[in-house]
Order: sequence, then structure tokens, then C-alpha cells
Amino acid sequence: MELLAQCKEKINEADIVLVGFGKEFNIKREDILKSEKRYLNLDLDNACLSDLEKEWIELSIMYDCLNSGKCDIIEERKKLYNNIQKYLSDLGKSNYFVVTTCFDDIITYSEFDNDRMVAPCGTLKYMKCDKGCFKHVYDTPVVFDNINSILNKYYEDTYVDKDNMWKELSDAMPQCPMCKQVMSINIVKTNNYSEEGYRESWDSYMSWLQKTLNRKLVMLELGEGFDTPTVIRWPFEKVATVNNKATLIRVNDKVWQISEDIEAKAIPVNMSGVAFAEEIIK
Repeated sequence: MELLAQCKEKINEADIVLVGFGKEFNIKREDILKSEKRYLNLDLDNACLSDLEKEWIELSIMYDCLNSGKCDIIEERKKLYNNIQKYLSDLGKSNYFVVTTCFDDIITYSEFDNDRMVAPCGTLKYMKCDKGCFKHVYDTPVVFDNINSILNKYYEDTYVDKDNMWKELSDAMPQCPMCKQVMSINIVKTNNYSEEGYRESWDSYMSWLQKTLNRKLVMLELGEGFDTPTVIRWPFEKVATVNNKATLIRVNDKVWQISEDIEAKAIPVNMSGVAFAEEIIK
């Protein structure tokens, strides 16, 4: 494929690589949970819990799947990330940065350096007050571990007392220290999303980006549409505008088009971002 060869050549010639993983790479929660026996046996629809408490249980199981290495759909996506990282590493592209609009956290378990990564749409690693009492975010792993411990105890119990199980799970929910309401995961589109969850990583990204001016930079924009264009799509276009040595490779099977002012410095690819990634690493 001539276009693929052109993209590979640009990447090979680059001094620096910026990779944007769009929403296409995000694995949906329901696709992970539908094969998890603990979840299927819970019958959450009939549980005497709030929607927010039910979400915590779902996310706890998802978190457990991320760490167990036993969920096929997660491991397949992680393998793809690892292969892309290896592809760049084999080309000697150690000076890279990753921006992702995914919030399934799979990429943070891959071989990509977490210090060279920013996830502005949120992560399972942090929670915040759902009512917006403050902007501070808290770590979630201890909460996930506690909930999973309760789930495991009752899953192994032949005679499950579900009323008691729901009570234990409800008691394990994290509470805001101010309003005492159940907190929520800090991902975009939730109530009172806090930018504090990614501020430090964003500052590192901006500092790195400033050093790319007038250097051969290739931006790989993979599978990003218009859900959150201010994170990857528009910023990548702006960099292509100001950096005369930059090349934008936009890969999308629906909105791959490039604006006229940067078409000389861009390669539009009408293809799924995931499919492109699978092809380019071969």
C-alpha cells in the first residue's frame, strides 16, 4: 500500500513522534463485563444500590480485569499498544509523547512510558466529589481492592446472603470528606469533572511540545473524531501550522479530511485507526 509506505517513511525520518490515540481505541466497559462471571452473577439491576454505587462495582471489576491479565479483550488491546511502542523503539524513536482520549486505562498497563503520556479525558486512577465540593482528586486503587475483596468473598460463598452483600458493598463506597456523599470516578462527562487529575501530565506535555519547534516531528492521529476535538485534533493541526518541519498523519475511517492550510504538511488516511496501527507494525 503506497500510502502506508509513505507514512512509514515519514515516521522513520522523524526526530520526534507525537501519538494521539482517539476514542476508537477505547474498550467499552460493557464489552469487558459481559464475559465476567462475577458481574453476571451479581444481578446488579435488582440490587438495592444507587446508580453511582452500581457504577463503582462495575468499575472495580473492570479494574480487576486490568490487573489480572486474564481478560482477552484487554490483553489484545494491550498487545497492540506494546507492538506500537516496540515499532517506535526499533526505529530509535525514544523521544515521543502520547496523548489519549481513552479512559479505559489499558494504555497505562502497556510498555509506553507513563511519564510520556497524558489522558485529559480522565482515568480510573482518580476520584472526586460528585457534588463538586472541591477540585482535589483522590486515588482509587484502595477502594477498588476493597470492593473486589467483598465481591470475591461472596462469589465463593455457596449460599449468598445478597442483602448482607449489598450492605457491605454500600459501606465500602468512598465518601466525600465534606458532603459525605458517594464520590465518583474522575472521567470526562461525569459530574464536576476535575482537571486536577491530569494537570501535572499536561504540563509535562506542554513542556515537551515546546521543544519540538523546528524539529522533524511526526504526529500520528489515530482514530480521533469530534467528541473532544480540543484534545488531539485541533491542537495537532495547530502544531502542524506553526512547525514547518512537522507532518500530521490523520487516520480515520469517517473524518480523515485535512484543512487546506496544512494539506502540504499532512497525510490523510481513510482507514480505521486500529486497522492502520495493526498494518504499520507488520
